[in-house]
This record gives sequence, C-alpha cells and structure tokens, in this order.
Amino acid sequence: MPSFKRGERATHLCLQPDGRSYLYQRESGDWFELPLPVRLESLPGWFLDFAEARATKRLRADGSSETVPRERQRQIVDALPDSPDPATTLARWLLQKSDERAPWPQSSE
Repeated sequence: MPSFKRGERATHLCLQPDGRSYLYQRESGDWFELPLPVRLESLPGWFLDFAEARATKRLRADGSSETVPRERQRQIVDALPDSPDPATTLARWLLQKSDERAPWPQSSE
C-alpha cells in the first residue's frame, strides 16, 4: 500500500462510507486508499496529566502556561497504568522516540 508522504500534495480526498479509510488523489492523477488511524473515543483522567508532562507545560484557564517540573514529569510517566488499554498503549507509544516508533495502529481489529 503506498504511503502518503510528507510534503506530498493531494488534489482530492474522499472518506469511505465505512469510515475506516479514505481515498486520496495525487497530483499525478493516481488514486490511493489508506486506512484511518485508530480513534480513541475517550481518555481517562490521568491522560491530561500525562500529556502536560510530555509537553512539559501545563495550561492555565487564563491561557497562560507553567512548566511542569522534571521531577513531576517523571512521577507522572512512572505512574502510567500497567494495562493494555488503548490510552496506556498510546501513552507508551508517545514516549518512544519519533524516529524509532512504529506507525500508530490503523485499526482496532
């Protein structure tokens, strides 16, 4: 299956009726079908703390931000659940170096 490469331009996109994939047309006129990534319907409460630790910033209600201290970042990451649920799988995937991690799964089956 051809991949959609960074910087590549698509001239048309079309979501498939089953919602599992989409078609795109390259500038060359060729059409390709690619699966949509797995979508998580909801995330547990701990995931926001994890996201802020990963980003190293916590957003405040007034729009300002504060740095999450390194020690607190480590505590949050160390407290990740030890389960195979999708949110924990996503968190562990995000902790891998981007150039070393496999693509995010394309289906939940």
